[in-house]
Amino acid sequence: LIFTLTFDRVPVTLKARDLPDIFTVDFSGKKGWITGEILPPETSETSLVDNILKLVVNLAADQEPIDIYNPELDGAKLPTNQPVGRLQLKDDVIINGLSVYSYFRNLKLTGLTIRTKEIEVRKLILQNDLAVLDPSKPFQPFGVRPKTKANLYIGSQEVFQKHLTALTIHLELEKPNPKWLEIYAAYDSAYDVENPDQFIFNPGKLAVASLGKKIWNSANNNFNLFNSADITLTNELANLKLDAVANTEPVEAFTPDSQNGFLRLQLTESDFLHDEYPTVIARQVLAAATNQTISVPDPLPPEQPTTSVQKRQAVIGAYYKNDKSIFKVTSPKYYVEFTDEPIIPKEPYTPVIQEIYLKYTAVAEKKDCQLFHLHPFDGFANWDEKKPDFLPQFTNEGELLIGLEKLDPPTALPLLFQVVEESADTNLSKTEVEWYYLQNNTWISLSDRIVSDLTNGLITSGIINLGIPENINKNNTILDPNLYWIKVSVKSRSRAICKIIDVHTQAARVSFTDLGNDPNHLATPLPSGTIAKLAVPTAAVKKIEQPYNSFGGKVKEQPNHFYTRISEYLRHKGRAVTIFDYERLVLEKFPEINQVRCINHGQVDTNKQFQELVPGAVTLVVIPTLSQHSSFQELEPKVNINLLEKIQEYLLSLSSPWADIQIVNPTYEHIQVEFTVKFKSPYDSNFGYYRRELQQGITNFLTPWTVDPQAEIRFGGVIYRSSVLNFLEQQYYVDYVMDFQLHHENQRDVRDAIASTVRSLLTSVSLTSTGQTHIINEASTLTTNPKIFSGTLGYEALGNITLQPGT
Repeated sequence: LIFTLTFDRVPVTLKARDLPDIFTVDFSGKKGWITGEILPPETSETSLVDNILKLVVNLAADQEPIDIYNPELDGAKLPTNQPVGRLQLKDDVIINGLSVYSYFRNLKLTGLTIRTKEIEVRKLILQNDLAVLDPSKPFQPFGVRPKTKANLYIGSQEVFQKHLTALTIHLELEKPNPKWLEIYAAYDSAYDVENPDQFIFNPGKLAVASLGKKIWNSANNNFNLFNSADITLTNELANLKLDAVANTEPVEAFTPDSQNGFLRLQLTESDFLHDEYPTVIARQVLAAATNQTISVPDPLPPEQPTTSVQKRQAVIGAYYKNDKSIFKVTSPKYYVEFTDEPIIPKEPYTPVIQEIYLKYTAVAEKKDCQLFHLHPFDGFANWDEKKPDFLPQFTNEGELLIGLEKLDPPTALPLLFQVVEESADTNLSKTEVEWYYLQNNTWISLSDRIVSDLTNGLITSGIINLGIPENINKNNTILDPNLYWIKVSVKSRSRAICKIIDVHTQAARVSFTDLGNDPNHLATPLPSGTIAKLAVPTAAVKKIEQPYNSFGGKVKEQPNHFYTRISEYLRHKGRAVTIFDYERLVLEKFPEINQVRCINHGQVDTNKQFQELVPGAVTLVVIPTLSQHSSFQELEPKVNINLLEKIQEYLLSLSSPWADIQIVNPTYEHIQVEFTVKFKSPYDSNFGYYRRELQQGITNFLTPWTVDPQAEIRFGGVIYRSSVLNFLEQQYYVDYVMDFQLHHENQRDVRDAIASTVRSLLTSVSLTSTGQTHIINEASTLTTNPKIFSGTLGYEALGNITLQPGT
C-alpha cells in the first residue's frame, strides 16, 4: 500500500531516509494487529518532497490477511467495523535533539490518498445456485449439469467496499482447453441450423454483474470462461458500479436479501448440453449396433447395365465419421459406407475450477475514509475537518490526568497530594499549574473553581479544594468513558514540580489540641495509621485513615534557646541588614535549615551562572537540616522550592525594598577518582566485593554528611589529592595504589579539587546523580615496572629501580 499525505507546509529538517524509523503502520487482522514494513526510499516510492509525504508499506505473503476491525484488539475501541489502518509515530525516536512529534505537531492534513498495488484476495464467498462452495478444493462453479443462466456468486468483504481502479477474476480450470468437436460431434445443437455441416459449438460465455443495493448492475461486454485464465473487469468498473459501497455487515452466503458485496457470473447463450446427452447417446449406440448389409443401386453411366452394391444400413439422424469428415445421415439417405463409423459421444463437459481468486488495485481519498486521532491510554477522537490537525494536539510539557468514579456533580472535591518535596528541580523557577475538567472531549478551565491550594502549585504536600461543576460528564472517548476526568498541567518547566507519592480524595486537615498532654509529645511526628476513627462517630463517615505522619509540631522553647534568640534579636532587631542578620533570621525562623551562607553583591543570573559583583544583590545559599531531610538526594542535599519561596517572602518583609534577594541551593561539583589497586591476600580473591566497599568508602569520605548528619558542610572547599590517597592507603584490605587520578567536573587528572565559586560544594559522583561511579581497576601481579609513577604510593620492587653511580 502507498500512503500519500499532503500537509499545509513542509516538515522542516526531516529526511526521507528517516521515515521508516519514524512511523509504524499496522492493519486490523482477525486475531491481532498486522504490522507492515515501511520500505526505504532507496527501493520504493517512500519519499518526502516539499509538503507531500509518501510511505510504501509492504505486507509479507505469510502474514494473515487484513480483516474488518475487531473491537477486542488492543488499543482504542474504535466505532467502526471496516478494516483499519493505524499510522503511529515512534515516541522514542529523537532527531536533532527533538522528538519526532515536534516536527509534525503543527501540520494540517490537507490531503490523504491510500493506493494499493495489485493485491490477490483468496478469502472469498463462493456459491452457485445449489450450494455454498469450498474455494480450497476443486469445485463445479455452475453445478453438475450446468444450464443456461446458471450462476456463480463471488463475495468478498475486502474487495467490494473499496474504490477499485482495477479488478480481475482469475479462474484456473481443471481442463482449460477442451476439444469441443471430440466431445460434441454427435450433438445437433453444436451445428449451425442454416448450415448443418458447420460445427459452431462455443460454450462458456459469461455475463458479469455486481450487486449494489439489491440491484444487479451488468457489464456491457460478455466474457468467455475458456478464452483466458483472467477475466479482466477494469474497463467495466463504471458499468458494474463498484463505487466503494459501505458494507458494514459481514459478507456471508448470498441470499435474496443480500445488499452488496457480490459479483455474479452467469452462463449465457449455450450451456454444455447435458439435457441432450441421453437422446444423443441412445441414437449413436443404436447406430453402432446397426450392422445390417443392404443392396442399393449403383449409379452407373446410362450405357451400362444397372447393377447393385452392398452398403451398411444407417440410422436416420445419427452422426458418422470417416477419414475425411463427420456427417449426419438424413432422409432419404438410409445407408453409409462400411468404412463410416458411428460416433460414440463422450459425456458432456462440466467445468471444474481448481483455483479462483480476485486481483485488484484500489484508491481511497480523505473523503472516503473515517479518520480518528489516537490518544494516550487507548483513547480516540473523530478527526475534525474544521480543525484538520495531522496529529492530536498536546501543547503542555506535562499533564497529570485524574479519573474519578462515584462523583456526584456539582460537588466539592478535596484532593490530598503527597509529594517528594526534594524531587523538584530547584535550578528552575516555579512554574504555573492549570486545572481543567473534561466535557464532551473538550478540556475546560477550572481556574475559577480552585477554592484553596495548600500545595503551592504542587511543590509541597497539601490539600487542593476544587469545585466540580455540574456540566462535567462522561461523554468522552479520549479517556475512559466510565470515569469523570480532571487534569492538572504545566506548559513548561515540568521538572520544577515535585514527584507525587499518591493522591487521595475526601481529604481533611486536622490539628492537635493540647489537653494536658506530655510536653514532649510534639517532639516526634504522630506515626501514620495512629488515627483510625472519629472521636464522635458519624453515620455519614464510613471510614477514616491517616496515611502519613503528622507535621508541624514543635515543643515549648527551652531556656538556653530563649536566651540565644533574644540575644540575636537585640542585635538584628528583626531587620535584615548585615550578613549576620540574614543568616540568623533564617536559622531562627526555619528549623528545617541547618546552614546558611549569605553572599552580598552576588547573584545567579538567567543563565544559572553565579555573578559575584552585582550591586544591591543578596544571595543566601541554604542547606537543609539533614536529620529531617529525606534520602532522595543524600549526596546533594537541597531545600525544596516551596521552602525557598517561604524564606524569600520572609526576608523581603524584613529587608530594604531596594535589596534584590535570592534564596538558592548550593551548586554541587562532582569529584571522581580513578586508579589501579592491589588488594592484600586473601581479599584479592574477592575483588568485586571489596571494590564496591572501596567505592562506597570513597563516597563517604568525600561526603561525610551522608554518614554523620551533624558533619560540617563547607562552602567553597577544597579536596586535596594527598588526603584521598592517604584515605585509600589506610584501608585494611589495600596493598598499594597505582595510576591515581583525581577528576573535578570536566577537568581530568587535577592536582587538587577546588570549588569554583563561594556558592559551590564538592561532592562525590554517584550512579543516581551523574550516572557515574569511581573507577577502580585491578592491578595485575607486579613483575616489571619500567618507571615509578608520580601518583603511586606504596612500594616498588627493588629489582625495578635503577641506581645512579654515587647514589
